[in-house]
Parts: sequence; structure tokens; C-alpha cells
Amino acid sequence: MRKNSELGGNLVPASKPPFKQDMRKFLDHLINRVKGLPVDIRLSTEAFRDKIKPLAPEVLILALGAEPIIPDLPGITMPQVTWAGDVLLGTGKVGNRVVILGGGLVGCETALFLSGLGKEVTVVEMKDEAAGDQNAISRTLLLELLSKQGVEIRKGMTVEEIMEDGVRIVDKGHKQRQIPAGSVVLALGLKSRTDVLEELQGLAPEVYVIGDCLRSRKLMDAIHEAFNMAIEL
Repeated sequence: MRKNSELGGNLVPASKPPFKQDMRKFLDHLINRVKGLPVDIRLSTEAFRDKIKPLAPEVLILALGAEPIIPDLPGITMPQVTWAGDVLLGTGKVGNRVVILGGGLVGCETALFLSGLGKEVTVVEMKDEAAGDQNAISRTLLLELLSKQGVEIRKGMTVEEIMEDGVRIVDKGHKQRQIPAGSVVLALGLKSRTDVLEELQGLAPEVYVIGDCLRSRKLMDAIHEAFNMAIEL
């Protein structure tokens, strides 16, 4: 069961930028393999307890993924605030001047994508380095591309408030600054869907949890877990 209208989960937005064509090819390969198997695929279907229980499964594998972290910030519900995944999918619209909250891989790749569209982009990262979740080579190449595209990265900064005309940040010395922007994009990571996991426990004699809904990590971690689970069954 998949509540979205297409397979792929968070790989769908992650593979949308033109520089992620290899990931898109890999995702298409996985989808085509699944569609060629005798598997009952139900799209646009939320995995509620009352939908699964009548199926009486002997084994239930929960691969529900993760959802974006939404911080409790003043102004977070303003209409100019959107999630990076929605921006990459084209459903989250942004103006010409954009601030991205979060300088990990997702934030940096979203910045590269938007700057390629001619947007003026600033990335705000709380840590002392951007793209710190990448290996040294990938990180160096990514930061070089961002620099060439004119993306500004504010490191060691904490966001205090989202305003109508930008965001207010503070550095480690408690000095406040304001970054003007018409749009704010959230790229602050993902959190496991633990609330759904608790609801679905006990629906089968054997229940297993894999992928990001166990713990948000890398793509290869999810692939290895799924493969090992299938082999064991």
C-alpha cells in the first residue's frame, strides 16, 4: 500500500533535479522490476489499521518512510514557507529570493536546483560546515558548484523567526541579523513515522520495520535492509 499516487517515496523528489538523472534511472529500474512481478500494488491508499486487518497477513513489513521535520518557529505557517521536497516536485512555488533552512545534502541540492533556475539563494546552516553529511569528495564538488552558482551559505547560524520579508537569524555570539527573502524552504531533515508504526503493530504474527521509518539514513541502508529481509523470509 502506498498513500501517494506513484511509487518511490522520497526518492521521487530527490531524483527530480536535472543533475540527479542517475538516481532517476535507478528509481525507474526499481519501479519497472516491481511492476513486472506478481505484486498487488495499491497506490493512493493510506495503510490504516482497518485496511490491513481484513487482509490477515502472516508477515507485515513496514516500510513507511519518513516525513519532513517542521520546527516550532514563529512564522512557520506563513504561506511563503514550503518543504524542499515540494519545491523539487514543482508543487511548492518560490519567488526570486529564497532562503533555505538547512545546509545538509537536501538543502544544498535544492539550492543548486533553484540557483540553476535563476533564483537568488541563501542557505542557513546551524553547524559549522555545509553538506557535512557527505563524504569529503562529494562535499567539495557540491560546494564548488554552489559557489559557482552564487549561492550564499551562512554557517553557524540559528533561525529565530520567519517574517513576511525574510528570516531573522542569530550567530553563536548572539548577534542578530536579517536575511531578506520572499520564500523560505525547509530542508531540516526527516523524522521516522513512529506514530504510524505504533498503530500497525500486532496486525500480523510477524511484523518487521525497515528503511527510514526505522531510522532516517541513507538510500543504501534501506536497500540492504529490504534485500536482507526478503532473503530471510
